[in-house]
Amino acid sequence: MARRLALPLLAVIVVLSLAGCAAKPQITTLIEPIPTGKELRVDERTGAITVEKNDIAITVRPLDTRELMALTDDIDINPYVEKSFWGKVKPLYAVFDLSIHSKSRNKVVVDPIAQLITENGDQYASLPYEYFKDILGTVYGRKVIVYVPVRYRWWYDPYWDVWYYRPYWRPWGYRYPWHGWPYYCTRTVSYDELRALRAVVRDTIFDGAKLFPGARRHGLLVFELIPEDVSEFRLIIPEVRIYRRGRERPQRIDFQFHFRQRVLVR
Repeated sequence: MARRLALPLLAVIVVLSLAGCAAKPQITTLIEPIPTGKELRVDERTGAITVEKNDIAITVRPLDTRELMALTDDIDINPYVEKSFWGKVKPLYAVFDLSIHSKSRNKVVVDPIAQLITENGDQYASLPYEYFKDILGTVYGRKVIVYVPVRYRWWYDPYWDVWYYRPYWRPWGYRYPWHGWPYYCTRTVSYDELRALRAVVRDTIFDGAKLFPGARRHGLLVFELIPEDVSEFRLIIPEVRIYRRGRERPQRIDFQFHFRQRVLVR
């Protein structure tokens, strides 16, 4: 009799454990657009801002945790979020969807690095593919170690192996996160998972654009997480170059997008 009761009880425990570990998106901050001029359009539903100058339209839209999770079918090969052992999913970075449409009759070139300037004047560059290539996959013997930056991790989480401070390679113009040295935890993955993680970054991150008339370009701008004490910031797409026929030097313009941040959960 005791054995008959033990089996259903074990099944209930397993079901509850699986349900507890299901991915649950955690949205702790909300990024909203700030209208600043006649040349831009704001989509209140999606939070996207579109700025059009010289027949070039650029749209920037912040992505929340649910939208980041939707980038991959498998949460374990999503490089932009972290999942705890209990299934809570939080973003590792501040990610913006970037869309460029050239209506110009001239060739247009856009640099891959964008800038984020906080209300306090702190300036940070977007993270290039080389940054992710550096942290996604360090081979030790037969193991592949993935370094994942986290802001707060004061408890033990069996989903991850080790936590420690680790400096990492920086492109020119990129600084360490706002809170000094970043926390890192490590996770051992297979070579297939490593290739999948890198493939997601390679296929989604914005790496610059060379646009001919009528062409479009799409990608993600990825920054370190914005500190909770920052309430407003500017995102700048600098050095958009327009190569007009008959001119030796290109025309250079930049596009600015203003956002505010509201903290939902501290």
